[in-house]
Amino acid sequence: WSSEVCSSDLLCQWAISSVHLRTTTSQFQRPRRCDAVTPGPLSGQAPMSQIEYDTAVIGAGLMGAGTALFLARSGMRCVLLDRSGVCSEASGVNAGTLTMQMTRADLIPYAIQGWEMWTNRQEWLGINPSVVAAPGLSLAFTEEEVATLEHRAAARREHGAQIELVTASKARSIEPGLSTEVMAASYCPMDGFAKANQTG
Repeated sequence: WSSEVCSSDLLCQWAISSVHLRTTTSQFQRPRRCDAVTPGPLSGQAPMSQIEYDTAVIGAGLMGAGTALFLARSGMRCVLLDRSGVCSEASGVNAGTLTMQMTRADLIPYAIQGWEMWTNRQEWLGINPSVVAAPGLSLAFTEEEVATLEHRAAARREHGAQIELVTASKARSIEPGLSTEVMAASYCPMDGFAKANQTG
């Protein structure tokens, strides 16, 4: 068990194996106090002192940690709860891609905003989780795949993504190491990646 109560501009992290929440209000009222209670090894110890919070965020992955961060910055007193730790599971072991080409078309406006936030992370996050902004290619090796890339690119352009279909020779001028079997590619200048294990 470990806990840290931080200033409003930081996260309050509780790394726990399990947690139950109790509130002093009814389920239809806004909770004003949450008590963290741990079963297991600490069950025989005296209960923790109660601390008032405006909100509790359950799950300290990228979405939960980000939500808690901006709630805290807006002036709310938050507690962030997780069974393992900040970004210690899926959020910390994924490929870390910042791509428009694998994003659902109707989510492109959010992906663009996310890409802009990550590439300007020093301004709002204060750290650099090894974010690299670089153009991206999706490759087609058959006529069917070329048609799929055309369809996907058109759908995403409608929502603001700068994706275009390029010839195989153009793709190889961007990435000389590409296979000679590539027939075409979709190209997006707004792409990149971050080291997922540093985002927390």
